[in-house]
Amino acid sequence: MAESWEVRRDVLLEAITLLNLVPSQSGIPSSDFFLVQPDKRPGHIWMCTAGGAVANVHLEGTGTWPFQKPFYLDRRLFTPFITAFPEIKNKYNFEFRKTAEGALRVRCGKPFEDFSAQPSVMGYGEIPALKNPSKLRISDELMALMRCASQYASSEAEAPHLACVYLTPRPKWLEILATNQKIIFCGKYRFSHDIKSVIPFPIQMLSTLQAEGMSRMVWSAPNVFAQFPRGVVWQSVSAQASKNFPADDLRERLNRKQGIKPAFRASAAKFARVVERLSTYLQYVRKEDWVLNISGTKGSGQIFLVSRLPHATINEHLRVLETIDTNFNFDWPLDQLGGLFKFAGTVDSAVECRLEKDAGMSYVTCGPIEMAMSTRRV
Repeated sequence: MAESWEVRRDVLLEAITLLNLVPSQSGIPSSDFFLVQPDKRPGHIWMCTAGGAVANVHLEGTGTWPFQKPFYLDRRLFTPFITAFPEIKNKYNFEFRKTAEGALRVRCGKPFEDFSAQPSVMGYGEIPALKNPSKLRISDELMALMRCASQYASSEAEAPHLACVYLTPRPKWLEILATNQKIIFCGKYRFSHDIKSVIPFPIQMLSTLQAEGMSRMVWSAPNVFAQFPRGVVWQSVSAQASKNFPADDLRERLNRKQGIKPAFRASAAKFARVVERLSTYLQYVRKEDWVLNISGTKGSGQIFLVSRLPHATINEHLRVLETIDTNFNFDWPLDQLGGLFKFAGTVDSAVECRLEKDAGMSYVTCGPIEMAMSTRRV
């Protein structure tokens, strides 16, 4: 009789959930297939998938895995088959058996699916050894700032050296930098943390920080590890980000606001509500048309916020905290403003805007966040 291997349904479903923390990515074959290979211990196997990050998951079953060589399972077909079974009443284990044709038969009771053997797929990684590991304690507040920053980071394809959230420990706070070459983001986390050295934190690892069942997050240069009882999700920090992230240049550009008098200051909570309303109005409109025009008149106590579309014009106005000293008129990308107001609910929080007219730049502060954005018109 052909060798077979069985595993409990809950164990396999937990493994699939962990593997799916690394999403399939177009053009990366190792992210479309689960690599399965037996462990040295009887009844044990490893499953792995790799995109930007890598997930290595250990499973313990009974019997013998039917293939000695690595087997590549198409996750696009395997995952739906496995995850359908919580809705099916039978309580059978999953059985894996080799067919006479050399395929892998996956069965749960009567339903089964056959997977043909695939050519070798490159790109998987073995778990690196931990060298001088340090635990990263990421609070909810720090997580929120890091997620906010990630909205303004470039993708790996656009600019590999900017595809990160750049963490720098300071004597009394943690600096969080990100940029997509159009907008500069700087967050300041002023509470205790465990980060002792600069970390160009990989964006994809942010999705694992609050994953159910994570035991701890560990930094062991040059890798970030999310450890789980059944395995690990890990990613190397970008070598280009480590060497070429322009932290000093971004800080210098943000510091240009010093000496520039604020154009206006307004309640952050009220400004956030206006932005939320406008975003709701424009939800079915192309992102290219999400432009917010802001204008103010010297001596006035309010600013006007207008979104002009081909067939409609949307108008809002907002009281400011001090009388406006000079006329201004400029545009902001509305779809990029959401992250700025994540912390608008804090007590006495205000949004403050300074304009560098000659350079066509605006510098915005809201709570622990600073941003620099170009303005289309000043």
